[in-house]
Amino acid sequence: MASFTSQILTMTIQKQSSKYDWKIKGIRRNIENVIKQLGTLYWEMKFEVKEEGINCTTVDGTHVAVMKLFWPNDSFEYYEIIKESTFTVNNENDIIHAMKTAGLNDIVSLQFNGTQLQINTDNQEIILPNQKEAPVTRTPKLDATENIEPPVNWFKEAIAGCGRKSDLARFSHENEKFVIEAVIDGYVGDKEVWKYSTDIVPTTQEEKICSYDLRYLKRLSSLMKTAKVDNFVINFKTNYPLKMKWELQDGAKIDFFLAPRVD
Repeated sequence: MASFTSQILTMTIQKQSSKYDWKIKGIRRNIENVIKQLGTLYWEMKFEVKEEGINCTTVDGTHVAVMKLFWPNDSFEYYEIIKESTFTVNNENDIIHAMKTAGLNDIVSLQFNGTQLQINTDNQEIILPNQKEAPVTRTPKLDATENIEPPVNWFKEAIAGCGRKSDLARFSHENEKFVIEAVIDGYVGDKEVWKYSTDIVPTTQEEKICSYDLRYLKRLSSLMKTAKVDNFVINFKTNYPLKMKWELQDGAKIDFFLAPRVD
């Protein structure tokens, strides 16, 4: 019994004297895919590192768009938590630049000591200071029974096509048809209309129509195709935020909310 107690005390002392709160290792390509998508909003990112994985919420400066991430611990090659903590970074490029000396399939190490993040590759060590935490933003709840699951490639081409004509697109869903159309000078264009037939029958007779800014959607859709995302789902209502969610190949789950353009 004494020996068992001694072992517990030793482990506790080791944890208390650790030089870091947490330490993780992952493949550069996977980490970069997640950070680039979070960086779509060009704003600060707050990471909450916990036993089960990493949560992150980022909001753009105008509070028009919100992105939320859950990155499970089994997405990483190594995941050690001594103390759950939060880390905030102001610029996605700081993290991406710190990993540039590693090959895309090389292992990158990240550890946090409460005040700064240390990123290590085989060739260099980068230190990033912890920034001031952003306020928590609430996200809307939508009816999950009317999710639309278009192919990612189709969505990317639809957004890119509309983006060549306008910075605004109208989403509509009626009679099992999901449609994305460019809005030009306040009118729906007749040359860039992308239609996708869904197997979701609307629960109400009222047509769902809403317009959204393409500024973030153009970059996001391109990154999603490059990262080969899975389980892509769209949900929206008339004059209500757009919600999109998807998974990356390493298991990271991302939710994206975009406020509607209301005339």
